[in-house]
Amino acid sequence: MGLFHAVIKAVPLRPGAYGRAAGFLPRLVHGRLIAGAGRAIMVIFLCAFMLSACTTDPGRAVFDKAETTFSNGDIETALSQYQYVVDKHPESSFAPKSQYRIAQIYNRYIGDKKRAMEAYSTLYFMYPNAPETIDAREDLAAIYAANGDHVLAIEQYQRFITDRPSEYTRIQYMIAMEYIMLNDFRQARVEFTELLNRASGERLPEIQYQIANTYYIEGSLDDALAGYGKVIECYPQTSFAVDAKLGIAKSLSESGRLDEALALLKGLKDKYPNRAAIDVLMEAVQLRIDEGVGSEKYTKIKEKSPSYD
Repeated sequence: MGLFHAVIKAVPLRPGAYGRAAGFLPRLVHGRLIAGAGRAIMVIFLCAFMLSACTTDPGRAVFDKAETTFSNGDIETALSQYQYVVDKHPESSFAPKSQYRIAQIYNRYIGDKKRAMEAYSTLYFMYPNAPETIDAREDLAAIYAANGDHVLAIEQYQRFITDRPSEYTRIQYMIAMEYIMLNDFRQARVEFTELLNRASGERLPEIQYQIANTYYIEGSLDDALAGYGKVIECYPQTSFAVDAKLGIAKSLSESGRLDEALALLKGLKDKYPNRAAIDVLMEAVQLRIDEGVGSEKYTKIKEKSPSYD
């Protein structure tokens, strides 16, 4: 009755004709032509039907079928169905979705990175403004990173952040890690520091810990010791505080302060989750102490020894 009342309001009738209008619908079903308001109702119904037909996305049915096929594990058939949507209904809103699915399947499920890159390229060429191109950037960044193309990975991550600012914290962290992979530790610290100033919550101790790591990796041991110490001071109850203590032990060992390193490692033995790793480090440090080179005992002996230079 809602549609019928809408039609009556749209087509003015003479007084008393409203009740008689209810008889128009069954007469239309039987194909009898009716003058006046009856023709108006027929036109409105035909327009509504045609509008519905025009607005139905021709690619949706096949896309939905492909989604079901894919969820059932039939990857090859799903690929052909997604490809059908792209080939036969390129104007459909489900065509870029299908093209993105093709790229994802090659990338994540088949492991064919070459075909995946081709599929992503097709997505950007055919549908440069589709929402799926945003998510594809993160996929591309991961592929580039895995291939050692860290500069290209950073570029994709940066463009992803621009289009998806809500993902800033997670992606900015990955950008910083890519700079570590490039051995550009200074720039990695710039990225981490920027993130540290904007992030909050549980990511903070991890970010601070990674900053300390950059100093350790590049051999700036005093700065590494200070960085690890800051993690312990600011976030003592986190797992990163334990990791930082190990970082201090390694930094002390690299600095030749073997006795301090060994004492710290002994204290970590029952706290660090990978006890075997601690045992290996302790054995290595103890061996260096036993050999004397680099130990505090060795240093004192050397200071007292005469120089023959």
